[in-house]
Amino acid sequence: MKFKPLFISLCVSTLISCSYHFYSKEEAIKLAKKRDYKKYGSIVIEDDNEILKVLVRDSNFQKMDEIYHFSEDGKQIKYTLIASCDSCFQKFLFKIITSDKFKWRKLNDSTYYSKYSFKRILNIHKSTYSFDIIKHNQSKIECELLLKNAEK
Repeated sequence: MKFKPLFISLCVSTLISCSYHFYSKEEAIKLAKKRDYKKYGSIVIEDDNEILKVLVRDSNFQKMDEIYHFSEDGKQIKYTLIASCDSCFQKFLFKIITSDKFKWRKLNDSTYYSKYSFKRILNIHKSTYSFDIIKHNQSKIECELLLKNAEK
């Protein structure tokens, strides 16, 4: 019986570490620096106090910008991806929307809500080939009401 609390805590910590999370600024910079330059071309990292931009430029003139927004205490609150063409954008968007991790539910043509435990909203901007993933602080009841009204 002594092992049960330890086993439960190990399971919970494993689930948390495997689930998608927003990064700290240090983690985001470290991940950007680990990118394969041969695969992605040149990568430019622009760091501001609250915004980190990772600009990917490859030899085929395709570009992709990732923008990480951080709160004053260094926690990520928003992620933006900007693609250079519609087909590239559609590939990135498809990968996100079909992710089993998030279990996205459609609110309308440009807004999706993740499974409540992730507390994420996906906003799609087709005209600029971009999307944002934003951390929200709505209650579970508020989210369910929004989604229920959208299904009508």
